[in-house]
Amino acid sequence: MRILALLAVLLLAQDKTSESGLKYSVNPSKPGPKRAPVIIFLHGTGGNAGVFGGWAAEARKRGFIVVLPQSTGTGDKKSGNTNGDTMPRWADVDEPKVVSLAREIQRTMNGDPKRTYLGGYSNGAFHAVQYALNHPEVFSALLCIGGGCNLGSSSDETKRLGAYIIHGTADSSVPFDAGQRASDQLKKHGLDVVFRKFDGRGHDIFDEEAKAFFDWIPKFVRPYVPGSIAWEDLAKAKEKGGRMLAWFWSTKDEKSELADYFEMDVLRAAEFNDLAKDLTLVKIDRDSDSAKPFAIKKPTLALIEGEKILKKFEVPAEPKAIVAAIKKVK
Repeated sequence: MRILALLAVLLLAQDKTSESGLKYSVNPSKPGPKRAPVIIFLHGTGGNAGVFGGWAAEARKRGFIVVLPQSTGTGDKKSGNTNGDTMPRWADVDEPKVVSLAREIQRTMNGDPKRTYLGGYSNGAFHAVQYALNHPEVFSALLCIGGGCNLGSSSDETKRLGAYIIHGTADSSVPFDAGQRASDQLKKHGLDVVFRKFDGRGHDIFDEEAKAFFDWIPKFVRPYVPGSIAWEDLAKAKEKGGRMLAWFWSTKDEKSELADYFEMDVLRAAEFNDLAKDLTLVKIDRDSDSAKPFAIKKPTLALIEGEKILKKFEVPAEPKAIVAAIKKVK
């Protein structure tokens, strides 16, 4: 069984490099026809992604996109770690890179932005907790194997996250108390926490827990959260005058793949940063009085001037194409 698990990891090797500069492997290697849940596993000190063989195999059985990135942090102070050695390990410097990788997989692999999860082992577990707590707009639940956390100030939005924590009482690398404290802290903060204690076990990967974990995780689905960039109030924008790029959304969009497409794929694209230099970006609730003059019925991006729509986008299109079309409007 262990040989099959390791083989599953070897089959993952795609030698890819993310837009943020992380080396990673992904299985499947091509996007499927439907949005699939995503799980990213963060290795421990030393960078051995092979430990996730059993977990990766179970995830693929469940239809998950499995992502195994390689940290850029080491003992080098310049990389954000100060342990004095050069072994690869996760660090604060990797946080934005892992978040970017998650969004890249959502965009390029048809990964589901509402079902993207982050797990880690040992050093990777500490950082999986940190990254997920800092980015509840990206991750829906976390897995912590042989790790812990130092819970600082966290937003109320993190309370909807799930946390699955596994620790052996005989762990000599990361004391059992670290996992217990993490469980207690996260429960006190309001998260839905499962804490699995294994008497007499050491710094293990606990492959036998994979089935229970993947049975548990489907209930954690990120709600639709409108407004992924800095939007201005419509009334104030009108006072400025000029053209506006409006994002028409509704709280009813929670199950809308079109809304998720605009939120996760289009509006997060780098091309839209340039538009903010020339256009005022506004967010308009389609169910509000402010939206009535525009008569917009579904998730829509629109170029408007006053209360006149100059150009609108109501179907999926590449961000570059949308930006190009907006710039052509005279």
